[in-house]
Amino acid sequence: APSYTELLGSSAGGSPPSPASVGEAAQGLVARMVDDFWRRVAAAHYIPEQESFTGFLRRFLASGVSGQEAIFHPQGDIFQVYLWGAPGIGKSEFVKQFRAALEAVVQEHVQPDMTVSVVKVLLNAMTKQSMKAVANVKGISDMSIERLCEQSLAKGHIVILHLEENPEDPQLQADLYEVSHGILSSLVSRYRPAKAHIVYLYTSNYPASETIRDHLTVVNVRPPSPAAQRRWCEDMLRETVQEITGRSAVSLEADLPCIPLGDMRRLKQWWMSVGFHVGARARQALGSGDSGVSATVSQGDTGAMAELTLRSEDGVFHFPEEEGGLSDLQALGIPQERQPRIATVVRMCLEEFLRPAVVVLTGRSDAKARHQEAVLSLLRREAGADCVSVADVSLQEEDDKVKVFGAPSEVQGGLFKFINEVNGAGAGERRRFAAITAHVSATGQFMLRELLEGGASSTHRLGVRKERVLFILDVNEGEALQPQFHSRAHEIFAC
Repeated sequence: APSYTELLGSSAGGSPPSPASVGEAAQGLVARMVDDFWRRVAAAHYIPEQESFTGFLRRFLASGVSGQEAIFHPQGDIFQVYLWGAPGIGKSEFVKQFRAALEAVVQEHVQPDMTVSVVKVLLNAMTKQSMKAVANVKGISDMSIERLCEQSLAKGHIVILHLEENPEDPQLQADLYEVSHGILSSLVSRYRPAKAHIVYLYTSNYPASETIRDHLTVVNVRPPSPAAQRRWCEDMLRETVQEITGRSAVSLEADLPCIPLGDMRRLKQWWMSVGFHVGARARQALGSGDSGVSATVSQGDTGAMAELTLRSEDGVFHFPEEEGGLSDLQALGIPQERQPRIATVVRMCLEEFLRPAVVVLTGRSDAKARHQEAVLSLLRREAGADCVSVADVSLQEEDDKVKVFGAPSEVQGGLFKFINEVNGAGAGERRRFAAITAHVSATGQFMLRELLEGGASSTHRLGVRKERVLFILDVNEGEALQPQFHSRAHEIFAC
């Protein structure tokens, strides 16, 4: 094992170390593994509040260090954690970073062939009855949660059973916990020596019910400090401009007094949209020169290559005056000040910068219909009418979940299937776009939380990539947009 000599305290063949010295060396190893874990998470530009999770992480790593053997074998009970906090602070993103960093740390320090996998179950798609139906799928089916977990446990690896979007209702929390814990009990009965290889992890916007508090370690996830957020924003803004321009190095001097704090999705929108506009203008000014050479472009006495005036109405930044081409939006009765906002979101979707792009419409039905047509007509014009596939769904009640996730009997269905068929790997070389209009109640909004989240989505049976995907959320007239969706939307139009 990489830690062999370190834990022995001497090279192979020397006098055996005392148990006390091995224990002390193991504590030092675990401390370095914890530090290495957070270093890797920080390198991925994720900035959690560390103290709330370090205690759990240290206990888990310490239980798996077993002296000179090249095996990471956690001992004891299943590690059970409930992560909760306000929307937009990065709970689900942390699970992704936790998996990657944990795997890398264990491989480097203890067991080079160890893998860590995630089996994710979306609880916002579940009732107690549907959860039971999923839990009862056995055998070789790819829909079986147990089978996917077994693939890791049977090889001595680690599996994270991620139960995402735990609902608010305490009774439903308790019901879903009862079913999911039954899955764990079944796994443990067959893989008892490996039970501590299971990390049972919830994420939720809501406090844990009494049932869950009695069994899981509850961690209240908080946003990082304002200073850490500003540093992260500067780093990501620099990398965004560097990626768009194709330059090997970009220097950045930024005065960032107005960065939104507390909601990490909003912060991401800030640097993404500012970086998009700055990078596009920089690319235009730099031309098609050698992308491996840094360049400085200046203009006039200010030394600036371009001066940009950007504006935001609680969404992505846009130019207040778009460069023409929006007469068709004017003909649809779209107010002039809203036209560049629509154009910016469509352009960012076209360049696969927003994955997915999300436009929310609230208010009167007739005005919402005009805005919907404006977004779709501009997307068709810019992408090509034959390159845009449109879906229109109504999500009002619990039974409508099949329109999003497909029926339990389907390998893939609903909007997951639609998106994959439009722009998945089998769609051919032509760039195609999926435009989805969803007419939603509060219940329907909740169903779409995973699909509206930025980046790829995967569950224990479903997976989807979201580049070239645009959502139009038509909130029922007289109803409000739920708070957790404000940070998922790139533009919100009150019609």
